[in-house]
Amino acid sequence: MIAAPKDEYEMEQMLRLGLSYPHLFAIRFPRGSVSRVYPDFCGPLQQFKIGQAEVIREGSDATLLALGSMVESALQVHDLLKIQGTNVRVVNMRFAKPLDSQIIFESLSKNRFLFTLEEHVATGGFGSKVLEFLEQQKISDVSVHRFALPDQFVEQGNRDILFDHLGLSPEKMAAKILSQIRSKDPLFTPVS
Repeated sequence: MIAAPKDEYEMEQMLRLGLSYPHLFAIRFPRGSVSRVYPDFCGPLQQFKIGQAEVIREGSDATLLALGSMVESALQVHDLLKIQGTNVRVVNMRFAKPLDSQIIFESLSKNRFLFTLEEHVATGGFGSKVLEFLEQQKISDVSVHRFALPDQFVEQGNRDILFDHLGLSPEKMAAKILSQIRSKDPLFTPVS
């Protein structure tokens, strides 16, 4: 099991799940600390099971599958795109392993654009797991873009500055998402 909390509440729940799980259970969290609890952003606090994701925002133009600390960035991307007239679904995946296949299928029934957001290396990461899942399910008519760290040494520094440099700031991800949607779908009409 590989889990990644979006906030303090999920961290506590994942620790409880991990302590009661009979096999290996890894929890990934960013350098520093886990974000505060934000029910005002994400709705009421709720218990969850291993492998259970949650939809935080609904949208019909694309789906953002966010893991751990990138949920907060995904919410910022959602707000930036909404200003541009684009409505994206934000999913807090919570687990890189196992994936919540039901929520992925549900997302694909709404649109054919998936964007994965993770604070890990792209090679063999969460986005790779999503691609493997789609291949196993023989789903090929979907556009997938992974936002992740490059497979190279990243200098020490301020997280926001580094993420902006690596194209992982909310502003740069929003611009890339808008560009991808428009280039893959010439008839794209944003939802107002």
